[in-house]
Amino acid sequence: MHLGLGLKKKTVVMFGPTSSSEIYSYGRMIKAVSPITCQCCYKRECLKNPSCMDLIPVKKVFDVILD
Repeated sequence: MHLGLGLKKKTVVMFGPTSSSEIYSYGRMIKAVSPITCQCCYKRECLKNPSCMDLIPVKKVFDVILD
């Protein structure tokens, strides 16, 4: 994410355990945010099943990449 934005590339970023609102997009980032209520826990390991990252639909990310 940091390299893509630094190189001024269009970037798709998936946010699960980290806060999407703390990252500025510079108009080049598309954010795929997990819909789970415990999102932004900042934990390194998740014991929930499904995890926040599992709840980001692959189709959503794929469609964003194709746009």
